[in-house]
Amino acid sequence: MMVDSSNILWLATIGAGICKVDVNQNPVSLYRNNILDTNSLTSNKISAICEDRFGTVWVDTVGGGLNALNKKENKFRHYHLNPLDQSSLGSDSLSLIIEDRDGNLWIAGGKSKTGILSRLDCKT
Repeated sequence: MMVDSSNILWLATIGAGICKVDVNQNPVSLYRNNILDTNSLTSNKISAICEDRFGTVWVDTVGGGLNALNKKENKFRHYHLNPLDQSSLGSDSLSLIIEDRDGNLWIAGGKSKTGILSRLDCKT
């Protein structure tokens, strides 16, 4: 659960996507994976939500990588593990995301006992 800079409540679920609640308006918005829409969430198994300093809502998923929501367009950009690219995420199974004071996102995940930590510069 997270409240963003616009006072929107975001509820993460394991299996049902993301619920967006604007307490000043009706209705509630639900973001879910839609296999026919490449701009939808990559997975409905949500593990963490974070808003960066630019207002982008970042969504960690279990098995679907990282999703970045453009709130104006209601479209998601996707980030995945690519074994051929050392700058990609270290895993698609994610569990935690935070932004540091320099604007970097730190994403934790992995299926092994040791875990994986990835850094993403959200300014670029």
